[in-house]
Amino acid sequence: MKTTRKIKMVLMAFVILTTLTFVGCKKEDMANGSPANGSTYSRTMPPPYINGFMTVEMTNLSDSKLGEVNVEIIGLVAHYTDAKNLGYKTLPVRAGIYNLQEIKNYLAKSIMNPAIMAVGEIDQLRVLLGTHNTVVTGDKFVRHVYPLVLADRNNVVNIEINSKIEPSKTLGILLNFNASASVDLENEGLYILEPVITKASFPIIRKDREVISTE
Repeated sequence: MKTTRKIKMVLMAFVILTTLTFVGCKKEDMANGSPANGSTYSRTMPPPYINGFMTVEMTNLSDSKLGEVNVEIIGLVAHYTDAKNLGYKTLPVRAGIYNLQEIKNYLAKSIMNPAIMAVGEIDQLRVLLGTHNTVVTGDKFVRHVYPLVLADRNNVVNIEINSKIEPSKTLGILLNFNASASVDLENEGLYILEPVITKASFPIIRKDREVISTE
């Protein structure tokens, strides 16, 4: 009888000890960031991102004396060159009419909603312009509004950017829409728009004065 009781007590002690050891190890694993279900990623370290992000800002680095230079932007397209993503990707443009004279003197405006982008190399950015473009001359008492006609009716501007989308990083592109070089006065009241847009590469200030950095 005593022997049987001793055996039972030993077995119970063994079961309790085994249970406590298992629970202790499980808590230690979780504390170290190792999930109990055997998955490869921990609670404290998320899986690596497989996408990057992209934004596009626009500024006017010129000394144009015109009162207003209003250009309509209706589309943005990026061109991937790597084999995996080869081709064009339409970007979430902030379509609208932008007065280039409001973004002079190191100011900038965002013309694209931040987007998730596939990792890869982008060599070119296309800006699509609309037809609602105007020039305004005069002063606060007398204003003259003239249509700004696209030269050759070509509304697509290709810009070489030669940039790379990297995992979990944001690619910030700053475009310089040079108003002075883009607008020509053909005849009295006839203004022609030959868009001169290039990639800029230095810190700039948005219209709201928030400083951003570009590559």
